[in-house]
Amino acid sequence: MLRAGSLLIAVFVVFAWGGRVAAEPDPSAAQKAAAAQGQKIPDSFKLNMMIRSSVIAVNQANKTNNYTVLRDLGSPRFKEANSAQRLAKIFEALRKAKFDLSPVLFFTPKLVRAPALEDGMLRLAGYFDTVPQRVSFDFLFEDVNGEWMIYGINIATERSPATSGNSPPPAQPNP
Repeated sequence: MLRAGSLLIAVFVVFAWGGRVAAEPDPSAAQKAAAAQGQKIPDSFKLNMMIRSSVIAVNQANKTNNYTVLRDLGSPRFKEANSAQRLAKIFEALRKAKFDLSPVLFFTPKLVRAPALEDGMLRLAGYFDTVPQRVSFDFLFEDVNGEWMIYGINIATERSPATSGNSPPPAQPNP
């Protein structure tokens, strides 16, 4: 389960980048931009899968202290910039905190902005409304021969707003 407390962990892996998705903003403008560049933003089911599988890949790498699969899921430029050893060092704080990200499988990711193409990369930013720690994400995916592959990963945890006395009750996991 997600650990309680004021644990704040941010992880950022980057190269050249400094169910359904709930509350998804209308992606039509982003889809038109993608089409103009010969790219297509995936539907909400594919976006959901990309987000969840990326978070779970990080979680599994942390649990096993083996970052080769996470690295291999990345785009060629991600692999070139990140050895398994480098990824282990980047995720060290999250791994040592023994923070379990697997409960995100039971929650629907919520996007804070519409999926967007930025310099040909697909950016997905949002959070899982988990309690007591919210899991935030900001991913970049690179189109490699028609497949969106990890290019940049930012995962952070922070105290969930639902744990303060002024917030609405926590979201319930999806069945």
